[in-house]
Amino acid sequence: MEYRSIRPRPAPAKKTDVRRNHSGCSALALAFVAGSAAGQEVKEPEVAWSADLGVSSRYLFSGLEFSSGSVTQAGLTMTYGGLSVSGFTNYDVRTNELNEADLSANYHAQISEKVGMYVGAALYHFQNLKQHGKWDPTTELFFGLSTSYPGNPSIHYARDYELTAGGQLLQLSLSQDVGLGPIRVTSAGTISYNDNYYRAGSDVSHYDLSLASRVELGNVTMTPAIVYQNAIADDFSNHWVGALNFNTTF
Repeated sequence: MEYRSIRPRPAPAKKTDVRRNHSGCSALALAFVAGSAAGQEVKEPEVAWSADLGVSSRYLFSGLEFSSGSVTQAGLTMTYGGLSVSGFTNYDVRTNELNEADLSANYHAQISEKVGMYVGAALYHFQNLKQHGKWDPTTELFFGLSTSYPGNPSIHYARDYELTAGGQLLQLSLSQDVGLGPIRVTSAGTISYNDNYYRAGSDVSHYDLSLASRVELGNVTMTPAIVYQNAIADDFSNHWVGALNFNTTF
């Protein structure tokens, strides 16, 4: 999944042994994937399934607070070649309510040895949100580029077509992946430009810094992570987020 404590942007299907994190547990999983996906060719079965279960101290949707406190997140992904289809749910522990259920699909391809691209669509269904109550389902289209150049620069663009009537999000990221024996450590930074995307306003909204380690436990990958979000726009807030995710493939 992508660590979604910061709104995970949908991650591209990749040809690596690590799947993307779609959850604020999710935003960070994406940083993991963006840093390591481009330029790697690892043999996979034609059809692969991946399941995630994670907990996070807070859920931030593209920097906006979408939980009353800690959350539990679950996801399931089917991958076939460069195509992946994912489902995601977010459960607010404090309010004891399921407040989000999503379905997304995307296609990933290598443009060159060091550059990959992805394009896809997501259907978001929000309900029981602390700040907003229940929203009608909304559709989003997105695309992005990931590279394996120094710093692993990547770019992600998303546009909502219903709920925010054309709201747009642009994110630029850098990440560095280091192997320490059986443990992999990834540091990442992302800055976001929010143009009326789930809020009224158009400006550079916030940036976040993250640190995560990945530990292989047999067929299960455990990923603890910590994220710091620094607000730039007045309607955003500073946050520290801790998350722990478990992933398995079958």
